[in-house]
Amino acid sequence: MSLAAMPCILVVLTMGYLCVIHLGHFMQDGSRTERGLEADYLEASASQVQKPLTRVRARLGLLANDVVQRDGELYYLPDIEHVVGRSFLREAGKNDHVVLRRREEKLRARNPLPAILDFDRQLRARGIQLVLLPTPSKAMFAAPGKKAIDNAGFEEFLEAMQKDEVPVFDLRPHFADYQERGHDLFLKTDSHWTPEAMRLSAILLTAFLEREGLRPDGQDELLHGVTKTITNSGDLAILLKSGPSAKWQETIAVHPLRRSGERRSEGSRWRPDPDSPLLLLGDSFTNVFSLAEMGWGKDAGLVEALSQCLGVSVDRLARNADGAFASRQALQQNADRLEGKMVVVWQFAARELSFGDWKVLPLPEIKAGPIDAGLWENAVELEGMIAEVAKVPPLTRAPYRRAVMEVRLVAVVSDAAVPEGVVLHGLGVRDRKPTAMTKWKAGDKLKVKVVPWRVVEERYGRLHRFALEDPEFKLIDAARFWIVE
Repeated sequence: MSLAAMPCILVVLTMGYLCVIHLGHFMQDGSRTERGLEADYLEASASQVQKPLTRVRARLGLLANDVVQRDGELYYLPDIEHVVGRSFLREAGKNDHVVLRRREEKLRARNPLPAILDFDRQLRARGIQLVLLPTPSKAMFAAPGKKAIDNAGFEEFLEAMQKDEVPVFDLRPHFADYQERGHDLFLKTDSHWTPEAMRLSAILLTAFLEREGLRPDGQDELLHGVTKTITNSGDLAILLKSGPSAKWQETIAVHPLRRSGERRSEGSRWRPDPDSPLLLLGDSFTNVFSLAEMGWGKDAGLVEALSQCLGVSVDRLARNADGAFASRQALQQNADRLEGKMVVVWQFAARELSFGDWKVLPLPEIKAGPIDAGLWENAVELEGMIAEVAKVPPLTRAPYRRAVMEVRLVAVVSDAAVPEGVVLHGLGVRDRKPTAMTKWKAGDKLKVKVVPWRVVEERYGRLHRFALEDPEFKLIDAARFWIVE
């Protein structure tokens, strides 16, 4: 190592050390006090401070361990940074949070207002009302009995939304009251809410829609199934350790939703209803008790609870992570789901206001049907050349068990009626490890068996996705297929 490099290394190590010290101020009263670190948090943070190189590596995206321990609870570092950081409506500095790697600064639209207001404008033009549901984090309520901590820009954000008549359902005061009454809001080993806090949110959202005159009409016969008890380690425990351990496990009860009546014997699982007048766009908070891949049960999530509270089936488009754009991107590729809609509820984790990519996404006109919605469901063979592969960050340890990856294929040849250029979807992560698909490169020749994406979308569409970059939206109408393994 050259002597010239030593000052740079010292600077990086010092920055990592100071970053850890900075976090100690958030837990007790939400402010940075002159007396410095609180004793209990100092003790809990000691191991992190003693290993500044580990923190620096995480900051640089070399480790996926953005986890803070305190009083038997695990916290997600970006949630902490959101609540103690500068207003997300101010000009941002160079800091950004890391999940698997730092996103290039120039690629991220930081200000949420243009994207939200443009989305609202597009929906209003179609006669649809947008409702925002920013979901609080565990870090906001880390000091029971004291005022919830939040980013300095959130009140200004609420004022901006009110000025432009975009309804925002603010869960914070309800969560504070629920916690004051002795209830847990969040899982101890996970970044997501408890089943009880999730169901409370569905009940309160139903009342909010009623007050706003947005509750859909109709009545479906929906029943909870048998209560399921689940013991698991949450996403933060998985990031913290190389594998689950008894120390970081907890047990919950979930209540899957089922249909009753004539449909009980056949297809009795609750499913999203594309014909419903209400569509919920969501992220992992929507999926956590609904998507089996997340380890906390299935058919018992936010949309299912909201559906039962409303008494009608509702529609859902949700994708783990990237709540600032991923669910809108899914809607962009499924614009026909807006047919007949009256309300779109957009749920996203509150930290996205600070760290999300708030790109403006145009909604295409609704067409008669997607190009890949053929009648065939059996696998057919395609061959062609890879033109582009989605970027996948270095995966030292993924917080998700499975993730979807996109590849663009050109010069396609097949016995089926398939365009010459298509987008392929496949598993880029399995069992939290990268698959061989992540080794594919542009220019490679490929021969695979596929089915139309629509055939498997309900099963795989909500997983985290490594998507192709498409700044000019040329792939909105692309034919999409799933690689059959």
